[in-house]
Amino acid sequence: MSDAPFDAFVKELFDWYLEWDPVGATSLGAALARTGALARQRGLVVVVSDFRGPLDWRTPLLELMSRHEVLAVEVRDPREQELPDVGELWLVDPETGRQVRVDTSSAALRSRFAAAARERGLLVLAFGSRTIRAVTHLDVSQENYASATDLRLDIVNQ
Repeated sequence: MSDAPFDAFVKELFDWYLEWDPVGATSLGAALARTGALARQRGLVVVVSDFRGPLDWRTPLLELMSRHEVLAVEVRDPREQELPDVGELWLVDPETGRQVRVDTSSAALRSRFAAAARERGLLVLAFGSRTIRAVTHLDVSQENYASATDLRLDIVNQ
């Protein structure tokens, strides 16, 4: 069997990537739609993201899932799930440079922030068994690492 279709796909993908200028906001939805347009043959698509930002990715991801095996890997840091009470802060969106002042001493604000983080996690978990949550934090033990490695091998060997 010839690898020509795959080679052409990889070349087109890399050509697109080299032309891509990620200045400003990025769109997971646009990236998934582009992947769907390029991936003509059925196959495995692995999506690694924090799934934050606009929810423009839901429809393109579901469309990919209808034609391909899709493994969605959510990268998440537990420190981003709650807003600590440290008073007034200026937060900066690294993609757009947009700044916003927040008063983290507001219990209502911290509660809304935590609820939004939980809701986003539920959206990703709704994709079912093909979702892996990669949690980052500073106190990962050797036992945690071994357990995660065993789980990953179980998923790959299914």
